[in-house]
This record gives sequence, structure tokens and C-alpha cells, in this order.
Amino acid sequence: MSNRLENAIKTMMDIFEARGYSEVKESEDTDFPYITAISPKGESVCVFKNIIQKLNTDKVKNVIATLKNLKMSRGILIYEETPTPPVKNAIDNVPNTELTIELFSSQDLQFNITKHIYVPKHFKVVDAEELKNLKKEFKNGQLLPVLRTTDPITKFYGFCKGDIIRILRRDNTVAYRFVK
Repeated sequence: MSNRLENAIKTMMDIFEARGYSEVKESEDTDFPYITAISPKGESVCVFKNIIQKLNTDKVKNVIATLKNLKMSRGILIYEETPTPPVKNAIDNVPNTELTIELFSSQDLQFNITKHIYVPKHFKVVDAEELKNLKKEFKNGQLLPVLRTTDPITKFYGFCKGDIIRILRRDNTVAYRFVK
């Protein structure tokens, strides 16, 4: 296993831990190695232990078929070269709406961004009362500053569109962001 792949897998394991995934298991398959886990919502998650050099629509179709055979509801792919628009379109329009595919660049997985000194702690607001008050105060989150779904911290934690995020800074001040 290359150093680049080792770093990517190590960071992916940190992502699993940060997202609260449990029952993490490595496959015995040496031809097509992968790691599976269960999300807090009960979803089956699979990350493939290889870096796909050039992701094309045929590879996406193969991944979708593999995820369906493994009965997974979420798949994570690590790629080297930026996916083309047709590949992103194929992933966004997966025929089975029960299946979600996340893409991570191998470059983005070379270190755990949450351990950087300047990255504050991020938490999804889940308390119903706090969420209700924030939505009321900020017109359903629309007046809050935006955190994009493509932001590395959003991808790391798996935040979704519409989530409200509490950010705890080093000086103990709190800020909120709306994921868009």
C-alpha cells in the first residue's frame, strides 16, 4: 500500500470516528478491498481502499453495482484526478435514491483537517429547542453565513444542505453557519 493511500485510509478512519460510525470492518477481499461501517442512522457505509486514478462513468456504474450487491446505502470513493461533469452527473443521478455516493480527493485526505490548529470545532445543531430558536431568529437559517457542501469541513463531518452548524472557536466564542 502506498504512503498516499495509507494517509487517505487513516484520515477516512478519522472521518468514520467523527461521524459516529460503528462496527467498522475491513473486507477479506484482496482484489477489491473495502471497509464497511454502520452510521448512527443505521445506514451501511462502504469506503473502497484504493485510489481511483481516473474516474469515468463506467467505473461509477461498476461501483453502484458493487454497492448494491453489498447492500450498502452509502459509498465513499477516493479519486486522484478531478471527476468530469458527466461523472458528477452520474453520481448525482444514481437510479436508486436509497444510495448516496461521496467523493473525496486523495489530496484532501492526506491529513485530518480537524486537527489543524486554526480549524475550530464544528457541531451540527441537533437540540430541537436551540434549532427552533435559531430558525426563528435567522429566518430558517437563510440569514446565517453560509457553509457550502463542498467545503472540506462539511465533507469531513458529512453535513447536509439545510443543517445549521455551531462553531466553537478557540476564544470560546460561538458562531453559526447554514449549510447550503
